[in-house]
Amino acid sequence: MKNLKTRFSEDLSNVKWQYLTPHAQRDAIIFVTKYLDLIEVGVAISQDDVNSA
Repeated sequence: MKNLKTRFSEDLSNVKWQYLTPHAQRDAIIFVTKYLDLIEVGVAISQDDVNSA
């Protein structure tokens, strides 16, 4: 099984806002500052790592 970092990297893509609308309507979008690595944030969230800086 692929590790999370590899899997998230392969799944990452740009999408139009219309594809995110259903998720936004149920408050299921997490905005990540440009100063953080999106893949690292995804891994930390999936591992419930509350101690990551």
